[in-house]
Amino acid sequence: MKKYIFILLAALTFVACNNDEEINGYKDIQPIKESEIPLEIVEFFNIQENYVINYHLSYFEFTSPCYIINNQKELKNIYWGSKDLPQIDFSKYSLIMGVTRFPDGRYYIGGKKIKESDNNLMVDITIKKGDCGIASICWAFFWGLYPKSTSKSLNVNLINEDGTPFVFPQTSFDTLMKVPFE
Repeated sequence: MKKYIFILLAALTFVACNNDEEINGYKDIQPIKESEIPLEIVEFFNIQENYVINYHLSYFEFTSPCYIINNQKELKNIYWGSKDLPQIDFSKYSLIMGVTRFPDGRYYIGGKKIKESDNNLMVDITIKKGDCGIASICWAFFWGLYPKSTSKSLNVNLINEDGTPFVFPQTSFDTLMKVPFE
């Protein structure tokens, strides 16, 4: 009898700890660990992550807040810098990259979570707020290498640490210029 109870408990533990569980038709997708990504890719993108867009990211043409890139041509289509793009094995990986804006320099990207359904990716970007920063609108870049995805559509959600939607505070500056991605 004890043997059967142990087997039952082991099975329940396995089911409860399974990270691949689908919730509402979406499955969490884990990024490739940085230690498993070729150094040239990490160096190319890490120099840009969480930096202000007007310097490093001026070489990417973001007409959308987030991209899923599945081949080198798609990456070249949004890049016009002079530095050579890293070679990514798109037969194994998808590159998810994007940009978001913050009301000021106190805000930063606290985390990314990617979920996938049959043909849709959902990107949840957690926005955190620090204690100090510059008082101007800032842009932050994010990226990740993920197992190859065949998803065709992409949804991006900006959320606060507590899970509520991030709402960009309106400023008088916003009325003077059109702000992309809204």
